[in-house]
Amino acid sequence: MEECLIDLEWLSAKGYVLLITDAGGVLPDDEEEYETFLEILRDAGEAWGTGQAGMGARRATPFHVLFAVSEREKAKRAHWGMNEIHAEPTREPGIPRRTSSKRT
Repeated sequence: MEECLIDLEWLSAKGYVLLITDAGGVLPDDEEEYETFLEILRDAGEAWGTGQAGMGARRATPFHVLFAVSEREKAKRAHWGMNEIHAEPTREPGIPRRTSSKRT
């Protein structure tokens, strides 16, 4: 799997984002294998980040992995092995949302 993640030259890009939907279903009953999975993702990210991914030396390329998981599923795993981010931006009370306006 790691070889596949670091050999994305056929899909040329300025960076890569791997989105894992239904992340609660990734190895739900095997914490040891889940840790191995995280290690593979970290190694791939390090290879891209240091320019060592692909064939030969290259520039550093952004490589990010996002896990999408519901609140209910989140509680089922004690350790996710990553920092949590929230998809909903927070706003200060009383400040209206900006709306886009088109100029013609």
